[in-house]
Amino acid sequence: MAIHTHTPHHLLRWLLIGAAFAAAFFGFQSRVGGQEVSEEQPTFAERLIPLSTVPHDWSMVTDSAVASPDSRRVAFRVGKTRGGQAQAVMLDGDMGRKSPTLYGPVFSPDSSTVGIVHTAGDQGVLEVDNRVLTVQEPVAPVIFSPDSKRTAFIAREGTQRFVVVDAKRQLVVYDEVPPEMITFSPDSKHIAFVARRGRAWFVVVNGQEGEAYSIASHPVFSPDSQRLAYWVQKSSGQWVVVVDGQEDLLAIGDAPGGLVFSPDSSMLTAVVKRNKRWHVVINNRFEPGYEAIGPDGVVFSPDSSHLAYTVKHEGRWRVVLNGKLLAGQFDAIMPCSLMFSPDSGRLAYAAQGRGGWAMIVDEIPHQTYAWVYAESMRFSPNSNRFAYVAGTSSGKAVVVVDGQRWGVCHGVEDLAFSPDSYSVLWVQRLGRRSRMVVDGGWGVEVFDGLVPGASIVFDSPTRFHTVVSKRPGPVYFRLEGDLKTDPLPSVPAPPHSVTSY
Repeated sequence: MAIHTHTPHHLLRWLLIGAAFAAAFFGFQSRVGGQEVSEEQPTFAERLIPLSTVPHDWSMVTDSAVASPDSRRVAFRVGKTRGGQAQAVMLDGDMGRKSPTLYGPVFSPDSSTVGIVHTAGDQGVLEVDNRVLTVQEPVAPVIFSPDSKRTAFIAREGTQRFVVVDAKRQLVVYDEVPPEMITFSPDSKHIAFVARRGRAWFVVVNGQEGEAYSIASHPVFSPDSQRLAYWVQKSSGQWVVVVDGQEDLLAIGDAPGGLVFSPDSSMLTAVVKRNKRWHVVINNRFEPGYEAIGPDGVVFSPDSSHLAYTVKHEGRWRVVLNGKLLAGQFDAIMPCSLMFSPDSGRLAYAAQGRGGWAMIVDEIPHQTYAWVYAESMRFSPNSNRFAYVAGTSSGKAVVVVDGQRWGVCHGVEDLAFSPDSYSVLWVQRLGRRSRMVVDGGWGVEVFDGLVPGASIVFDSPTRFHTVVSKRPGPVYFRLEGDLKTDPLPSVPAPPHSVTSY
């Protein structure tokens, strides 16, 4: 069977599996497709470009480092307690303004700017690339619009909350505004958020309050930005979908599930419980009911021609594709694993049977493992190849490409195909150190791992980059590589960065 689903999984990272050290890190040989590939013979060129480190007499704030969306830059917070408490953001080797309280850093989607909100005296400040945009008292990090030109964050006035949009305070105040409930439309022209006043919840769109309800869910814009949908609970206890400000009385039930628009915006799907059965509703058309529907809700193929979801039917988990139950029956289907290929022609997911977990690709089961990592699943750009990371019963990790195991290690961070779909790249860890791997061949640069949020990004058919860290420090680098083996020219560190590593 062939279909295609590509649910984008952004900048993936996986927890390290296994606690054991590698018996010998240097001189390790990885078995690839039945052949030994030595780390001492790299099959690609690479270099490390210093970006930033922790300044003297400062300490890094734990878990604050973040890579830009394009995986070229890194920002993080540092703290200092001597001579008064203070924090600051390090970006590209430079330190920003010092503040006792700081939220961020947050990169814009286009990676060009960094936003932080912090306190200055008894006031709050929103800064974008060290430019002060507004003075309010913040309670959460800044949010950028998809085009990176607009901002929003939550501020407070006493015990009340309000939203600051484009550096301008919204006049209406609320008792609660959950930060995760603020969203811009894909075209960045509209903003919606959920707010509470007393016991009443509202969805506010472009500053206009909707009707008050007992509960309101996260609003969802259609990909073309023309429609907005969200679940609400009425005083009767029933749940109903609100679309463009109007209650859709056909999509009403006892409990809500996910809301998903198709990529072409022509379909709105909702998961709802009615009369003890769970249904998918597609443009007001109820699909057959099941004992349960998986937490992912509906997954569309990139061309919107196919949709799939997981269901529990007669005690077993199965996949429904285009309204039809597929034959496979399992103990469980892993959340976030239902995936179409880029050409919309193939479908893959991870399922559990008696022997463990296996990838099911085109309804054909792959080898069973102790665990598989849904976030690692990748179809190649031409949709012909498939790769993922699995865990063995001994606690090690393996990369599986087209059904073949490539190497055994203690963990894998990110996994990518080259633009021509020929090569497979990943960051592989042995013990406490990591290296880039291309088609099973090790690189020469050794580092601690990827910066949170970083991924392997291609700049051309052969050249790629990502952001990594090294200790002590830590020191942050941009790792650049080329699938060609010609040496890359060295690049001096910029004058403002610390290079004494």
